[in-house]
Amino acid sequence: MPGMGGVAAVGRRAARPPILFISGYTADKELPGPLLAKPFRPDALLKAVAGLLGGSH
Repeated sequence: MPGMGGVAAVGRRAARPPILFISGYTADKELPGPLLAKPFRPDALLKAVAGLLGGSH
């Protein structure tokens, strides 16, 4: 969306699907959802996605 970063665009959606943010910049942002910090292992990604979908791993 022009003039708007990704986090702001996601925050404006009325009906939100589960969103997992993945970033190497973790210290200075407040996000409207869980964050997986880079670098990460495949098992950490699997666990984060399972948590978003209500499953357990």
